[in-house]
Amino acid sequence: MTPKQHIVFITREIIPYYYGGIGTLFKAQAKLLLQAGHSVSFITRSFDGLDVKEIKRNYGDVGVYTVDVPEPSSYVDYSPSGGVISTYNLAYAIAVAKKYQAIEHELQPDIVISAEFGAEALFVLLQSSLMGSYSGTRFVLHISGGTYDAISTYESNKPDGQLSELNELQNQLNVAMEDCCIFLAGEIVAPTEIAWKETSSRLQIIRNIEVVPNLLDKDLFCQNKEQLVEDENYILFVGRLDRHKGADLLLQFFLEWQSKLDPDMKLILVGRDCFWKEYDMTFLEFWQEKIPVDLKNKIVFTGQIEHTQVKEYLVRASLCVFPSRWEVFGIVCLEAMSYGAPTVVSKDTGLAEVLGDGLRDFALDFHTDQEKLCAIIRSVVDRAGSRRTELRKTIRQRYEHIVDRSERDFVAVIESPKKIEHVDDEIPKLRIFNRLFKAVSAVSDISHILSNDVLKMRNYLGVSDSDYCGIIRGEFVASKGVWSSICSWMKKKMYAK
Repeated sequence: MTPKQHIVFITREIIPYYYGGIGTLFKAQAKLLLQAGHSVSFITRSFDGLDVKEIKRNYGDVGVYTVDVPEPSSYVDYSPSGGVISTYNLAYAIAVAKKYQAIEHELQPDIVISAEFGAEALFVLLQSSLMGSYSGTRFVLHISGGTYDAISTYESNKPDGQLSELNELQNQLNVAMEDCCIFLAGEIVAPTEIAWKETSSRLQIIRNIEVVPNLLDKDLFCQNKEQLVEDENYILFVGRLDRHKGADLLLQFFLEWQSKLDPDMKLILVGRDCFWKEYDMTFLEFWQEKIPVDLKNKIVFTGQIEHTQVKEYLVRASLCVFPSRWEVFGIVCLEAMSYGAPTVVSKDTGLAEVLGDGLRDFALDFHTDQEKLCAIIRSVVDRAGSRRTELRKTIRQRYEHIVDRSERDFVAVIESPKKIEHVDDEIPKLRIFNRLFKAVSAVSDISHILSNDVLKMRNYLGVSDSDYCGIIRGEFVASKGVWSSICSWMKKKMYAK
């Protein structure tokens, strides 16, 4: 009989205070481990009004340890000369390490699970891998899709010569921290083959990893296979209206091909509006004006809605379409499949792996396969009742196969003792040093920018060093002349042509 273990999740995403892919996944995994007889704890950030009882109502009997850090605004600084520059991820990772060090003797975890995105466990991993601390604990890192991949996707069509956001200091810091986590992790789990292939190719590392599909939150999305319902006549998209998720590709398709579809077919897009750099405005601001009057009643934007409402849309959709430009897995795709919804996704992404070989015809290139997408939609809608039910059952069976595999393989990872890999050779150590050097350099540059901003403002105001320090400390109320100078300067900026 497998000995029961204590597993600790390190995550800022804690339901119901924060919904996100990592939070959804870790919640599902935690409940699975509890069912298997293991004990589970969470190290998470302290939200306003956080109620441990509320968390336990969502997760079950878990331990909850909060990381007390100042409000994020304390770590996000707007610099007139440097833009928005943030060291929050670094500060939070330090706070996590201090918290973990303080409670590790109480927790005595057998396994610690964290995600690379946000690098929350960076300094805990450094203590374990490079200092030999916590020798009785296995550290498992989940590849969830880091800052580098996300920004590269957003900028995949940026004009030549335009500077990349990867050059911005806060992103240099975040990428360096996340890369370090990957180098330091004793064990790595990825939800799809392509997720690890992209990461390992970029970092030029070879590791033996476990590929375990993601789980969905069965409390929110779960249906008995005998309860499949008749669909309604609409195409459904669920996700943020950002470039990453590819909502523009689906909307553009619908505008161009709607005349070849069922005349009553609608397009429903569920998700919050997002700002697009290439539009210099939000998605809705850009596209609303481009929708012809005769199609406005056929294209519905719901905004961000409750999960119970998302469920109702999924249950009755004729077809779900997820045209992401990049996706390591795509839990929303699995949610749609749990209801037997015919689901079309982007090929060469983790979404296509979710569908599998048996449904490969539903994985498309949304730039070149518009005619094929049109044919799929017409085929799905035109199917007779029995054939439509058969398709839905096939998709539901694929969902059940993924979930069964995920639950089995994840528990096997937890219950199969493995020797933790320490970084012993020089190449990984040099790479870790290189990434940490980049991180420290970014922080140093941020400090330099902010100190110059302070110096310029002080010189402009013409106050003494002692008076300026008094203003900052709240010990000295600036004279009317000083504030008049500030107001005058601000008005010049605001009304400058």
